[in-house]
Order: sequence, then C-alpha cells, then structure tokens
Amino acid sequence: MAENSRRISLYDIFYGVLCSIYVWMLVHYALTMWESRQRYGVLFLSLTMMIGSLMVARKRRFMHMKGMGQKVAAGACFLLTLGCLAYLWIEYPSLVWERAGFINTWDMLVSVVFIAVLLQITWSTSGPIIPVVTLCFTAYALFGHWLPEGFLYHPPISITRFTELSCAEINGVFGLLNQVGATWIAIFAFFAGFVHGFGGLDYILRLVGRMVGRSKLGVPQVAVLASMAFGGMSGSAGANAVSTGAFTIPTMKRFGMPPAIAAAIESVASSGGQIMPPILGAVAFVMCDYLDMYYYEILLASLWASITFFGSTMLGVYFLAKRYIDPKAEVDMPEELKGKMSLEYALQGIPIMFAFCVLLYVFIVYQLNILAGGFCTIMAFLGSRLLYEIYVAKGKTKFAWTFLKGVYRGTLAGAAMMVSIGAMLGTLGIVIRILTTTGLGEKISYFMVSASAGNLWLLLLFAMACCIVFGMAVTTVAAYILTVTLVAPALTHLGIPPLVAHFTVFYWAMLSSITPPVAAVCVITAGIADANFLETCWQSMKLGAPKFILPFIFITYPDILTFTPSGFEMFLISGVGFVALCAGLQSGWVWWQRVAMLVLGVLILCPTAAWLLWVLLAITVILFPVLWRANYHVKAA
Repeated sequence: MAENSRRISLYDIFYGVLCSIYVWMLVHYALTMWESRQRYGVLFLSLTMMIGSLMVARKRRFMHMKGMGQKVAAGACFLLTLGCLAYLWIEYPSLVWERAGFINTWDMLVSVVFIAVLLQITWSTSGPIIPVVTLCFTAYALFGHWLPEGFLYHPPISITRFTELSCAEINGVFGLLNQVGATWIAIFAFFAGFVHGFGGLDYILRLVGRMVGRSKLGVPQVAVLASMAFGGMSGSAGANAVSTGAFTIPTMKRFGMPPAIAAAIESVASSGGQIMPPILGAVAFVMCDYLDMYYYEILLASLWASITFFGSTMLGVYFLAKRYIDPKAEVDMPEELKGKMSLEYALQGIPIMFAFCVLLYVFIVYQLNILAGGFCTIMAFLGSRLLYEIYVAKGKTKFAWTFLKGVYRGTLAGAAMMVSIGAMLGTLGIVIRILTTTGLGEKISYFMVSASAGNLWLLLLFAMACCIVFGMAVTTVAAYILTVTLVAPALTHLGIPPLVAHFTVFYWAMLSSITPPVAAVCVITAGIADANFLETCWQSMKLGAPKFILPFIFITYPDILTFTPSGFEMFLISGVGFVALCAGLQSGWVWWQRVAMLVLGVLILCPTAAWLLWVLLAITVILFPVLWRANYHVKAA
C-alpha cells in the first residue's frame, strides 16, 4: 500500500512539474519572445501531447485498454512525443530552410508518428469527432485525384508530400492554428486557470447569487450571468458548460425546471459567453490580426450585439422561470446563494476586476501586442491577489503558503484547460492545410456565390449552414478561423464589409454548439441534467434564437457594429424586436398574445419601410407592458 502511495505521489510530482513548465514557459515567452512563434509552437504542442498522455493514463480507459495496458500505452505516447520533439527541435533549421520539399525517410517517419499520437490524444481528450473529420480530409487529400474532374477533383498528392505538408515543413499541425493556440489563446486560458485556482468561479457564482437575491425566479439567471462572466475567458463553450453547469443545472432542476430546459439554459449561456467582451473567447485578438484593426475597435463593435443577445436571453430565461418555478414552493436556497458575504470574501473580486481593467488599459491606451497584454493581465491578477492574501493573513506568514497553493492550483487548472484545446487546434491544422493545398476552401466559397446567383439572402443561408457544419465540436477560435477561411471570402465578394462578414461568420460558428447533429455543448449539459439530447437541442435553439438572427441584422443594419448614435439607435430597435420575439417564443401567455408578439418581433427585425418600422415599434412598446401586467400574476399550466 505504501509503495502504491509512493508511486502515485511521484506521478503527481512529475505531472505538476510538467504543467508548471508548460504554463510558466509561456509566461516567460510572452515577456522575452526568446524564439520564433513557429518553433515555439513545436515545443508547446509537444508538451500539450505529453501532458495529455499523463492525463489519459488516469482515465478509466485509453485506446480500449485498462490497467497496466492503459499505462503502457499512455507511457508509449509520452515517450514517442518526447522523441519526436527532440528530433524536430534539433532539425528545425534544416527542415525549414534546407530540406523544404525534399524530406528524408527519418523526417517522414517522425511526422507520421507525431500525427498518429496527436490524433490519439485528441480523440482521448476531446472525443472522436475532430480526429474522424481530419481522417476524412486526409483521405480526400490522398485520393481526391481519383474523383471525376469537377468540384472536388484536385491534382495528386503523394503520401510523402502529404506528410511534408502536415508536419515535416513545420506547418499543418504546427501552422497558424497551433501558433495562435500556443500564444494568444493559451495566455488567456492560463489566466482563466489562475482565476479558477484561487476560487474565482465559486466567487462569481456566489456574487451572482447575491445579485439575483433570494427570489426563486432569479435562480436560473445565475447560469446566464455566471457564464457571461466566466465564458469569455475559457475559450471553449464546452469547458464553460462543465464549469458552471455542474452547479447551475442541478440547482435549476431542484427548483422545478424540467431537465431539458435547465440544460438548454446552460447551453445557450455557455455558448453565448464566447461572444462576450472583452475577450470574446480569444477571438477578438485573432480578428484584430485578420482585419488589421485595433483591439478597442473590435471591442466596441461587439458591444451592442452582445448586450442584445444576453439581454434577450435573460428575458427568455425569466419567462421560462415564470412558467416552471413555483415561488411558493418549499425549497431551500442553495448555500452558495444565501447568507451574507463577508468583507474579506467580497474583496476577492478586486483582483479579477483589476486584471480586466489592466487588460483594457494596456490594449486600448498602449496598444500592446496580445502576448504582452496577456502577460500584464496575469501579473496584475497575481500581484493584486498576493496583496489580498497579505491583507487577509493580518500579519501572519501563512499568506505565502496560501498564495503559492493558489498559484499551483491555477497552473494545473490552466494546463488541463489548454490540453484539449491545444491538441484539437493542432489536429485541425491538418484540415486547414488540406483546404488551402487542394483549393477546396476557395471552391466552397465560389460554389456558394455561384449557387446563390447573386441573391444575398440565399448566400447567407448557405453561409450559415456552412458555418454550423464547420464549427462543429471545436473550440471558439478554431471554429472562427475555419469558417472565416471558407465563408468570409464569399460574403465580401458580394460587397459586405470585412468587419460585418467576420462578425457574421463568428456568431454563426458559435451556433454549432447548440445545433444538431453534434451540438457539443448540449451533449455535456444534457448529460449533467440527465435530459433527452434532442429535446435539449430544440429548447436551446428556441432560447438561442437571437444568435441565429443577429448576423442577418449585421448584414441589414451594419451600424449596430459601430459605437455611434446610429449604432445605438439600431441597438434599441433590435432590442425591442427581440423582446417581442422572446415573449412569443418563451412566455406562458395566452396563445393569441404570443402570436401577436411573435409577429411583431419578426416584422421589426425584418427589413421594412421606415414609417412602418416606427409604427410597429410604437405598437410593441405600448402592447408589451399591457400584456406583461395582465399576465404578471398568472402562472402557466
């Protein structure tokens, strides 16, 4: 027994050391930039796979094996990755500058082994969808020249050339997606990890609980507000759903929410958290690079749309709470949502707020690059958290130990959060490389333009379908980059401004997390709620209807993406339309009242004559308060 305990302890020490190297290496890189981003990406992805190998060794099974076989397989993946890292790091200058296009047998062997291990780690940490999709694209790359000449045909690509494109050229798995993940996404994932390590998520839940008060109808709003606060940092709607849903979904069920409804609320809130300023699931920084715009311009462009989405979501959740939660039911509030917060506990929020203020200040005023801004954000949080620990300790030296434990927990949390994201981004790098090499990306854009025959609305429907399909089960930034590569050129071809095209694609890509057949976030929340998957998807799509509609508004009224008086005007107009739409879809009002509000909402949001728009707005502004008061004390059956 003692020997087993010793073995586990050594494993934990080794795992902790590797995670510490993984996290603090990036913090150091953000400060010094001691290597090119491409070569650093090789090291980062390899460490991602090595940590992933250690993680899957503790899972219930790995590669259909359990026990000693599982540990041997995980250890083999670890050692193979380490060997590949050593080879690629040493041979990097030669691979990039001397042997490009003329790889040797060892280059090919190392590349094949690295890709195989990466696919297996991705399968084990993120599920089978991404590896299967990658294998399908691989088959297309190798055998697409057998297809009849036409849309899908491409010139032959040999296995050697494919291996070179996918890995040996230090591209593909080490391409743009990996480089973005290893730097811009990782620095903020690690920031979220530090916040989590110091109990930030628990603090956010309790703070939101104080905000909604003791009202039972306010309990579901905890899921919306907590996901809004934490979601943008995580970079993954799935990670957000796991973190907040573990508390919010059982709590909503306890108060009478049907399982599918509770799961749907968390699904929509978690996926919506990715569009929330100031980070937008790390997409804000990638969008700056694509559009050659300043960060504050992207931040201001996202403001009205994100407020509209979360405002309408909160209203829809309120209507659902009125329908299903009985305020008079004898159900005790959870401990997290009752009782007073002490002053010491309340002050825990200051380091988080200070870090966000620093983030905004360095990006807007000093216009630092993303890595430097992320470094400043982390240092601001840790520095202010240390001051908080000193204040709480009241002169005792225990503050140092408490602080170091929080840093260590945050390091482990950040590393665990980034492993699945990093492995997924590396795998999808192969897909991006195939799309560009075979020309399939350009062909898809051209097909959408030609099939729509110049009809903008038909093109938008094609674009939405494409975004949903290619955004399936991937992280926020990966979904954005994939869909921008395929869809944005088709939109700009018809004269849509680049900023509008990118926001349209981004919002639609986020729909894949709540849209069947994959609906990755609904899979997670339905599992937590023990609810029917398809019912959860349907309820999520109803509640998340604004996210389907907002991109059409971007196209029709692009001023909503500007921080100007006309942008504010469109924000108010669309807000009235979404209020009516929510009342029609989610309220428990009499059927004719719901139909009336639904029709008003649709007409307001559709392009129409100015005089008719103002008439519809006037009717809605007068009718909605009347119906609200008439139904305020009525509980739907």
